[in-house]
Amino acid sequence: MGRAAIRRLWPIGAAGMAFAPLPAVAAPPPADYRIDLRLAPRDARWSATVRATNIACEGAVARLHLHREIEISEALVDGRRVRPILDPPGATRFWIDAARAFDVPCPRRSLVLRYSGPGQLHPDGRNQISATLLELSLYGAWYPLVRIDDPIRWRLRTSLPRGWRFASPAEAARRGAELTLRSDQPADIVLIASPLFDEERVSAGGTSVRLLVNGTIGPDQRAVARAQAAAAADMAGWASGILGPPRPGAPARPQLIFTPRGGSLSYSRLPLIILREGDLRAPPRNRPAMLTVRHEIAHFWSRAPQTVDWLNEGVAEYLALRRTGEVDGAATLDRVIADYRKQIAAAGPAEPILAGPEQRDFLNTYARPALLIEALARRHGAADVARLLAALFAMGADQSVDRLLALVEQRFGADERATVAACLAARDWTTPCGG
Repeated sequence: MGRAAIRRLWPIGAAGMAFAPLPAVAAPPPADYRIDLRLAPRDARWSATVRATNIACEGAVARLHLHREIEISEALVDGRRVRPILDPPGATRFWIDAARAFDVPCPRRSLVLRYSGPGQLHPDGRNQISATLLELSLYGAWYPLVRIDDPIRWRLRTSLPRGWRFASPAEAARRGAELTLRSDQPADIVLIASPLFDEERVSAGGTSVRLLVNGTIGPDQRAVARAQAAAAADMAGWASGILGPPRPGAPARPQLIFTPRGGSLSYSRLPLIILREGDLRAPPRNRPAMLTVRHEIAHFWSRAPQTVDWLNEGVAEYLALRRTGEVDGAATLDRVIADYRKQIAAAGPAEPILAGPEQRDFLNTYARPALLIEALARRHGAADVARLLAALFAMGADQSVDRLLALVEQRFGADERATVAACLAARDWTTPCGG
């Protein structure tokens, strides 16, 4: 996601404390990629040439990661041909299991990689190039990454078969089959396209949502897709009302895409929200149909850095839960909360939320943080919690645990700060934490 610069306004705390801005530290420039992507959908094959600058290095080496079934045919560092060292000594586990590490000399100016790969980059069908679907995202490890949260400015050129509709978070220009994508805000590289997609516009709450859905599905499934698009539009309008507009640099118009493939993965790379088509036929039993799409819309506001991903996801889940309770009724909300508490109880004592990225599971990243904020809202009122969250979102990429706790103390007092801090460090989930 982009890291837009935000002017920071630091409120004065109830005890007379002022949050002083930290000294400015110049961040390294984001990596810059130019990608030529050559597709062969009927053969389920593809190849790419990536020209990259501003690659982060460790000393004299740049360590990058690609899907292990990708074959690198050529690597040029500052114009000089080099041989990448695959699976180098000391390489640690990457967040994407299918990725492998490789080392090249640190580029002073540029790195050029030429490589190719199979059409299917995940066994459940996500990230594929086939005759009916192109879906490429971070999760397929199809473009080189130093770290999972690398900010990248990128340009991508490719050709799509005639009649294929597409979506991407980037700015797009299309002339016939030629497609050019451009993202000046650092972001993940995402492109989804299919000849099966029909396109509609669905509006609610003053917001319009672009809907892409398989044109061959039945009328009942199409009605469910439209209802989810309407819920997305409603959520965007509601969140704007209680939180204000998304912060500068956030995308504006949501796009809801039901991808015609299997697998369990739904994800967002705003303004894209990519859901499984299978959920239109058999929605999850233990989760209201609209909760997921509301959660993804909440990310237009909740965009904390990857280092505090539980804050990013937990706040989005809380906002989705709150709107679900208002629209679908308190009984629906209570069922979801009861299910989360049941899962937490069944898991028993667990690593704390603050244990770090190695403990990034559903309970620590979504359920526990959402229940904690919900408990805060029950004690102090949802409106005051919304104002706290708006102040947090205004910090943009400067969001952190310490700043969250400082806002809690400023608005609700030192005792509440101590309660929240104890919950974040707890192995057991007690009533004050939302248990």
